[in-house]
Amino acid sequence: MSKDFIDRAELLAIIEKIDHFRLVQGQNWAVAKYPPAIEAAEEIIDLALEARMYSIVKEQRDFIRQFISDYVRPKKVILDDALAARLQKSYERSLISEEELEIGEIPDDQAQRAIELENTRKKLEELDTEFYNAMMNKDMDNAGEIIEQAKGLITELLEESIKKKWKENEKEYLNQKNYADLIEKIEKGIEKVNRLKDEYKFNEAISKVDELIDLIKYEDLPEYIEKLNKIRKELVDAESEYNKLSKELERHIKEFKKNREKKLLKEAIKNCEDIINIAEKIGKDDIAEEYRQILEELRNELEKTSGLLVDIKHMIEDLSKEGLKLLYDGKVVSSFNKYHEVVKEFDKIMG
Repeated sequence: MSKDFIDRAELLAIIEKIDHFRLVQGQNWAVAKYPPAIEAAEEIIDLALEARMYSIVKEQRDFIRQFISDYVRPKKVILDDALAARLQKSYERSLISEEELEIGEIPDDQAQRAIELENTRKKLEELDTEFYNAMMNKDMDNAGEIIEQAKGLITELLEESIKKKWKENEKEYLNQKNYADLIEKIEKGIEKVNRLKDEYKFNEAISKVDELIDLIKYEDLPEYIEKLNKIRKELVDAESEYNKLSKELERHIKEFKKNREKKLLKEAIKNCEDIINIAEKIGKDDIAEEYRQILEELRNELEKTSGLLVDIKHMIEDLSKEGLKLLYDGKVVSSFNKYHEVVKEFDKIMG
């Protein structure tokens, strides 16, 4: 028979035993070990009756009734006489009157509180499963929300085993969250390094990489240490190449200015092409655009000059013929004047 009063500690101890036998029952049922499952039902019914937890008694009554209907009567399972008698006795003990079940299901506040605590445990079991799935999927936001929900529920319980379980869950969550936050910080840092590299800000990029390496030097992240060291080497090489090309650019610009002054158009055009090519490689878009315009002007000038040279050639040929004729005719002075005229016209055209 159940006691008239059960203190809180005793009630919680009974509930913990019920949880244990429920686990035993489920494990044995899953592998078709029916006798141990029946024995667990017997223990659960006795404990639940002692604590006046009638909903659990009814749950086990339904379990026994279903077992008899599905397995015993169709002779799928043959029980020995002793176990059959115990099964019958447990079933009879589980026959709670409907009147008891209808009066708020549980007849006193103490048992009602026990039911609430039992519901809390069930909720924590559900949350534990959700937490496991969230951690497996690396859904840290959801896992954090679950931890907070569990904290609110655990305060209602006294069982240290449950509290310990959720402390372990929280520790696992914090470790994974810290790890995830660290990885996110590294990835964002690498993105920033790449942006700085694209902007040819090599010193800033290298400093950022050094900062990231220092951040994880005591962490067990060998793959990221290797990755960051590789990025750093690439930056040093890229900076060296950038500096080399910058010097080449300066040299071609100086050569261009000299060739332009000397009116060496073909050489100046080659300088422009080299300048544009190097400037594009090192992100000097303003210089590349400036020399693209100059290149177009020089090509137009070369084309125009080429046409003038053809005209000069014809003119020189004509003047030369006249000068030679005068020379053959013995008109030396006139011939000299004609050649002087050729030179004068040539100087006039060439500016």
